[in-house]
Amino acid sequence: MGLTAVRRDLRLRTVTTARGGITVRRVWEVRLTIDGSTGRGEAAPLPGFGGESPEACAAVLARLAEIPDAAWAAWEGRGPLPGEALLAATPCARFAVEGALIERLAHRARQPVVAWLGGSVLHLPVNALVDDAEDARRAADAGFPVVKAKIGGDPALAHTRAHALAAVGVPLRLDANGTWDAAAVLAADLPPLELLEQPLPGIAGHADLRAPGRPIGLDEAIRTPADLRAAVGQAEVIVLKPQFLGGWGPFSAMAGLARRLGFEVVATTVLEGALGRAAATHYAAAAGLTTRAHGLATGNRLAEDLSERPLMPVRGRIHLRDEPGWGV
Repeated sequence: MGLTAVRRDLRLRTVTTARGGITVRRVWEVRLTIDGSTGRGEAAPLPGFGGESPEACAAVLARLAEIPDAAWAAWEGRGPLPGEALLAATPCARFAVEGALIERLAHRARQPVVAWLGGSVLHLPVNALVDDAEDARRAADAGFPVVKAKIGGDPALAHTRAHALAAVGVPLRLDANGTWDAAAVLAADLPPLELLEQPLPGIAGHADLRAPGRPIGLDEAIRTPADLRAAVGQAEVIVLKPQFLGGWGPFSAMAGLARRLGFEVVATTVLEGALGRAAATHYAAAAGLTTRAHGLATGNRLAEDLSERPLMPVRGRIHLRDEPGWGV
């Protein structure tokens, strides 16, 4: 059967970001079946946030469907992917294709992907994405170690909302998606934070914002090893999205370099369906990223999903199933 890709438009329970609301996630479910063994992946570009355009993603996946089965069967977990030259400019398509190849091999080995990749971590702490204090209280009752809110716009409104969230008593992470300027951050009278994520666009200027109770994380600004080196001294934490980096190979390389440079690393999803979230979770676990809560628990924001049994948090942790492949 080779590689197939099917577009799915997944309805969201509206997610409001610093750049506006998102109500639908357009994703592609990729399947690769060779010699009776199947692997799955998910491509989920998000215009304005990362990855290629949906049109470019779809075009590349269509061309990859023409690759003969023998080329896919020859890939055993090392070296360039079949169609690597096509995938170089489309990280979300690469994430999906590499994920399908990896899950197929994990199925053949009768292992969870995390074990096939050489990892031993089976559960990870995760944050809850919340909109208001009531959401934060529910997250606290559910055992989440950190709550996270998207924040931006008027600094006066932002700091009022931040103090209301902080009053719940759970460590608070704020994400401005690069929409603030330095003066706004310094004037915002923010409460003590677990992390302030990407307050400014780009990398430069964040060093001036670092303060006790206000560690800085960089996210959208980090896509290459050169970005990581430029971020030294600008932040304490690097946020990596496997979907936008292009899969396990680039993600594991970036996570390793970030840790060698002295950063803590947080992995996050991009509001994908169950396959993309599962892949990101297996990759974070395989990389041994256990020091901070990850942004992997976004499945509750989808009104429909790619699996009837997605990985979901229990008492603030996501547990990987002892099943071959993704376990979803």
